[in-house]
Amino acid sequence: RVLTYEIPPADLDGAVRLWTEEVMPSLRQQKGYGGALLLTNAGTGKTLAISMWQSDADRTAYESTDEFKRLLADVNS
Repeated sequence: RVLTYEIPPADLDGAVRLWTEEVMPSLRQQKGYGGALLLTNAGTGKTLAISMWQSDADRTAYESTDEFKRLLADVNS
């Protein structure tokens, strides 16, 4: 799964901290999780959040959880 964001460059440190402290620990606990990357451009704020899953069903199951929805809302705020 690839999610694309445009984060104000001044807010990137907070976004990386959220990824490291909340998103990654949540992902690691999920069935079928295979790995993840966060790629950022400090100059433009363009960001790619990439997660890998053993199956679409595993990814979909995670994306339907309240935890995923909360984290997504945090990233988008």
